[in-house]
Amino acid sequence: MLKARQASLIVGETSSSRLLEGIGVNWCDAFGLGGETGMGQRGMPLNTPAIPLLDNISGWETVLDELTVLKAGCIRFMLPPEGFITKRGTMDFDCPHFQRLERLNAWAGANGASIILDTIHVPHHLQVKGEDGPGVALNNRAALDPTTFAEKFAGPLLDYCLSERGWNQIRYYSPINEPLYGGIYHHPKGDTYRAYAGLMASLRKELVDRDLVPQRISLIGPSAPSVQQWPVPDLHARGLDIDPLLDAYDQHEYSARFDGDPPNSNGDSIPMSELIERHLTPHVKYAESRGKPFLITEMKHSYFGAKQGDPNGPATHDAFLLDAEFAIRAINAGVQGLMRWSFLNPGDIDGHWQFLETADNSYRRCENTFYGYATLIRYARPHADVLQSSVQSNFYPWPHVHACALRKSPQGDVTVLVVNDHPSEQIELNVKLPASLRKKVNVIRNDRTLKHAKVDEVKREFTDRLPPRSLTAYTTLEYDPLTR
Repeated sequence: MLKARQASLIVGETSSSRLLEGIGVNWCDAFGLGGETGMGQRGMPLNTPAIPLLDNISGWETVLDELTVLKAGCIRFMLPPEGFITKRGTMDFDCPHFQRLERLNAWAGANGASIILDTIHVPHHLQVKGEDGPGVALNNRAALDPTTFAEKFAGPLLDYCLSERGWNQIRYYSPINEPLYGGIYHHPKGDTYRAYAGLMASLRKELVDRDLVPQRISLIGPSAPSVQQWPVPDLHARGLDIDPLLDAYDQHEYSARFDGDPPNSNGDSIPMSELIERHLTPHVKYAESRGKPFLITEMKHSYFGAKQGDPNGPATHDAFLLDAEFAIRAINAGVQGLMRWSFLNPGDIDGHWQFLETADNSYRRCENTFYGYATLIRYARPHADVLQSSVQSNFYPWPHVHACALRKSPQGDVTVLVVNDHPSEQIELNVKLPASLRKKVNVIRNDRTLKHAKVDEVKREFTDRLPPRSLTAYTTLEYDPLTR
């Protein structure tokens, strides 16, 4: 029997799913576009220069070096059409945004990372006319003609990126960011669900005709803004099925809180166990039943503050740990990739999300975010098998200890990521790793004081003491102290 403040972890040999894309970041190239609205949303002026500027050679070297240190598995590159659409409605492929994408594609090719290209909304000159109305996004309406959108915008865009330029690390394309909920994408005169399904149908036909789908790129959707929001039943109620139109499913996530924490005024939140069990797991199972991967393409928990409340909330240790626990539990639920918002956020729009300090152009590491995510991302490698594992804890009513186990191949390196989310209790954890494990195991910790620190070297069976609100990696991969 477990004593007070004890838990046990057993990792087996059998895999339950696969972490296809690992863990990565969002790269929003909307910053610098200016205007009273950004990405079609009210109250989000994007008047901060795009980071880093193209001629900032040292800045780019630092940024790409730090992406390499993090070992980001996937980058979601967000590029609104107004970044490259001219006043005549043509596409300017010589604009800085494509030069920035070229640099990221080169980095991704050298580091085995995937890119999701997300153009966020329909170009303004191709949108249906009508009033936006209160409570909906500005200039983020459905396409007037989905066929024109596909033939004159998305098709030529992807042909340029993939066929002409050979940017083959672009593996996914999402045409609309967060459609169907909250008025972010809407049809002022018709049904938004039918408009979205029609857009995706025209898009898929065009990309198949161009031999881009499914050979070179995958269409991903429906990009719902929260794990609680799942449009499939509403589509089915209209006789619509978008599954034949998609190669992968995705959602965003910002609403989880630790099970033991109360609601607060920073935004709507839901206990993580309820979020995982009632919402995320059924959605992942739906995708699995149709043979499609499921990704969380934007992870940005705002429980500790962001646009509302404390703007420094996303940069705190507790906010990082909330992300880490969600990632661990989502991986166990079958999610095959997660991307955190946002690698180079300017910090003055929707909170301090950035990994590197951008306000003073120093590009120094934001301690809690960078080192915390280094502990999480570096060892959660793409194409790793998710091993079955079980945690037993005598804490009530919440276990506080959560873990996921990853192995790169049947004989490959093993990593176990473990969270203790208790705010004040150290927990003694008894660990049994797979019987086939023969390598030494490094114990790497990230807590309120330790930042990506190696604290021990152990064998297959051992006992560890998990500090409160900590992430620990048990890994056969080599430890890198990340000095800079």
